[in-house]
Amino acid sequence: MNNELCIPQNRMFITEIIIQNGDEYYTLKDGEKLVFGMKKNPLNTAYILKKEITVDDKHVNGYLLTLRTEETDIPQGAYWYDIALVRSDHEMIKIIGSTRMEIVESVVRSD
Repeated sequence: MNNELCIPQNRMFITEIIIQNGDEYYTLKDGEKLVFGMKKNPLNTAYILKKEITVDDKHVNGYLLTLRTEETDIPQGAYWYDIALVRSDHEMIKIIGSTRMEIVESVVRSD
C-alpha cells in the first residue's frame, strides 16, 4: 500500500484515515487518539506540523485528517510524515510508518 502524499502549497487537504483489523473497522476508545506528525527529515526533533485526531473527527469508517490552508503554506519540497495510535496508557502503535510526502507549488495564494 502506497501512503505517499502530494499536497499543493497553501491548500486545504482532507483525507480519511481508516484502520482495519481483518474485516472490522477500528473505533477509537476513550482516551485514545491518532497523532499525525510531519518533519522535513525523519531524524529531526522538531515537527513542522503535529495534529491530534480524536473521536470528534469520526467520519464514515475512519477519522478525518484536515490540514488547513495556513498549515500547508510551507516551502515546496519533500517532507516525511507518520501516523500513530496513542492508547490511553500512552503506548504508541504504528498506523502509517515514516512515509515521504511532497508539497508542490501552487499559483493562486491566499492573502
